[in-house]
Amino acid sequence: MRVLYVLGSFYPAQIGGPNNTILWQAKALQNAGHVVSVAALKLGLDEKLLSQHDIRLNHKSVIEGVETYFFDYSSNIYLCPKLYIWLWKNAKNYDRICLTSAFFPLTWFAAIVSILQGIPFNIAPRGELKENALRIGFYKKWLFWNLFLKRLYSHARFVLVTATDELLQTQKHFEPSTHFRLVPNYIDLSTRPELTVDKIASKRDILFVGRLHPIKAIDRLIAAYSLLPPNIALTNNLLIAGQGSDEYKGRLQAEAGKSKYQKNILFLGHVEGNGKEELYKNARVLVLPSHTENFGNVIIEALSCSTPVIASTNTPWESLAEKKCGAWIDNSPEAIAESLVEILSLDDSKYSELALNARSHVLQNYSIQSHQDEIERLIISAHTQSVLSDSNESEEAK
Repeated sequence: MRVLYVLGSFYPAQIGGPNNTILWQAKALQNAGHVVSVAALKLGLDEKLLSQHDIRLNHKSVIEGVETYFFDYSSNIYLCPKLYIWLWKNAKNYDRICLTSAFFPLTWFAAIVSILQGIPFNIAPRGELKENALRIGFYKKWLFWNLFLKRLYSHARFVLVTATDELLQTQKHFEPSTHFRLVPNYIDLSTRPELTVDKIASKRDILFVGRLHPIKAIDRLIAAYSLLPPNIALTNNLLIAGQGSDEYKGRLQAEAGKSKYQKNILFLGHVEGNGKEELYKNARVLVLPSHTENFGNVIIEALSCSTPVIASTNTPWESLAEKKCGAWIDNSPEAIAESLVEILSLDDSKYSELALNARSHVLQNYSIQSHQDEIERLIISAHTQSVLSDSNESEEAK
């Protein structure tokens, strides 16, 4: 079967979770014998990445064995005639089209093409229909959804969500007859060997990885770091890896400049590939204090490198506390600081237990190698199950 993924940004770009998740899905499907292609904008790709990965815009490239088409645009990411024309001409060559992001115009066009050409499609809103996400530009989103998008996506074979919370908040926006599949994001562990006990014991520093955006609540993490006792803060730098607008980054740097530990707060900029993996391997703890989060790929990436995680209760990660590999807390600076002190005060023996639990949690529940058959059934098989049976099936698989 031939499968086409259509999205705004794709690996090696690193501006969102789907960049990596869809690469791993595509490789899993190819390992199962299917033919997979990806069509995406050049969003998130600079000249360095284009050169490193031998990417020719508007032509076929091969990204880790996956046939990929990256398309150029001028100043407006919503207007990319070359990609629209390519989709219209080539969609008929595929048996299934997989879409990402409910409010992105590229998704709308691809859905219309799928309907007109009779090609089954599915869509993953990626948390865009959760309450906190809808508050941003609410009236415009409400208008588009009720006048156009709800009817358009009623033609989807199914809607993919990654957590129970997203399912509950998302399904109320669709027609009652809409089918849902609840399947978490999975990670490729084939290139991430387990760390030695000595390496785990040598871990230091507090890490944040992600977009520099107000929704990530990075300001609260900086405030929490300032509340730490000197013996912890001065032996564990706060590392902030990611990129965002100059205006917001400036605000964060100003906040960091007010901290008594300002010299220990380091902004690393965009980090990718082996550099990002080294950050995970060397960090003592990752913190994701977001105000809202659909899934949080950085969490499974960190856990896979035996790094415990502190995540806010606005993320679907209560399993961090249940599996004893981190904490699931309110994202107030005080709560974050308290959890940091608890984890960073552990002796090496108890910390190693936490770190090994982190790796074990991912291995058992989020390894794409262990769930390749599920990915194949998800994308390939005809969808006939009800919302309830889908949810039960996915929960039983965890």
